[in-house]
Amino acid sequence: MRKHFGLTRADIILLAALLLIAGLGFARLPRVLGQNAVVRVSVDGASYAVLPLNVDTTLEIDGYSGGHNTLRIENGRVAVIAADCPDKLCMAQSEPLIVCLPNRVAITVDYE
Repeated sequence: MRKHFGLTRADIILLAALLLIAGLGFARLPRVLGQNAVVRVSVDGASYAVLPLNVDTTLEIDGYSGGHNTLRIENGRVAVIAADCPDKLCMAQSEPLIVCLPNRVAITVDYE
């Protein structure tokens, strides 16, 4: 097998595939940062709020049965920064889908 700079043909193919995958990820970046991206919040299946992703915002969400979550949109990123549910798993989740099952809150990012 011929080597170029210490790389085999398989190494070069693998490197090319990784670069292609990375390029596809960057191709998606303009949609993420685009003006039309929105954050949709629903509680118990009903629409609660629709917010632009490119505007920094903090939203207090009144969840199911008195539960509360605090959503923050900052620098084009979405996170739950506070929750009164027992496990707080929603605070560790990231976009495009964040779910708090006890409070029946679902947060999605829609890159329209």
